[in-house]
Amino acid sequence: RLLAGEFPHRDFISVHTIGSSILHLPFVLLGGDHVYLASRFFVWFEFAAIALTWTRLIGRLMGIARDPMAEIPIAATAFVLSSHYFPVMAWPTIDGLLFAGLGLLLCTTQPKAARFAGYLLIGAAYGCKQSFAPLFPVALLLFGDWRRGYAWVAGGLPALAYFALLGIGGGLADVFRLNRQRSVRPGTDPIGRA
Repeated sequence: RLLAGEFPHRDFISVHTIGSSILHLPFVLLGGDHVYLASRFFVWFEFAAIALTWTRLIGRLMGIARDPMAEIPIAATAFVLSSHYFPVMAWPTIDGLLFAGLGLLLCTTQPKAARFAGYLLIGAAYGCKQSFAPLFPVALLLFGDWRRGYAWVAGGLPALAYFALLGIGGGLADVFRLNRQRSVRPGTDPIGRA
């Protein structure tokens, strides 16, 4: 729908933010007859990257010295187990887990630029699915960056960009209208008449 020129929330209902749609747009644009194959290959890559990222992240958070000979079998096991729990298809949760894991891993490093990129990726995670939004303040507290302005800016940029895009495209009012329609009392129509 994005490639057809339709605008999210204005032209079509989207219950999730459109970060995942943007991430998978190249596969739809360039995939041709093999769009499903290309998209699913990318999801396999995501599963592998998530397994390795979270294995490395847990090791860092536990203070375990990095040992690739132990890390790779653990990541491979996590990859096999996680790939059997969910169908191999493009899905906002998978994209969010990838961005969240990469972001948290970068937040455990010392260079300020890497930490900035980490919070930016955490922001991209809730750009894929709103349920990842609480991860941002939790990460700020977990890593002690809640007083650092760059962390707030980096984590807030994806949301700011999303709402700015919606405002420019005319979909912002529709997001709030959709939420208002969901909360209408039974027995009334979406406009609120009895």
